[in-house]
Amino acid sequence: MSMKNYSIEKIGTDYVVKVADQSVMKMGSRRRAAQLVVEAQELLEDAPLALAEPSLDDRDADGQGDSGTGSVESAV
Repeated sequence: MSMKNYSIEKIGTDYVVKVADQSVMKMGSRRRAAQLVVEAQELLEDAPLALAEPSLDDRDADGQGDSGTGSVESAV
């Protein structure tokens, strides 16, 4: 996921961060939302391999890998 196509929209009293038109985070502060976008970009630059396919060590014993289900408290 590239952070180049992000936007911050005010919806009601919250600020919603969107990446490629998909809402990914809701914050009460525009400044904090912008800070988190910068931090996410830095993490993506520092660890581009994290987006690659999982290695054999990262897969479950049945070889199916992670189901990819999880939650982030501030996700929209």
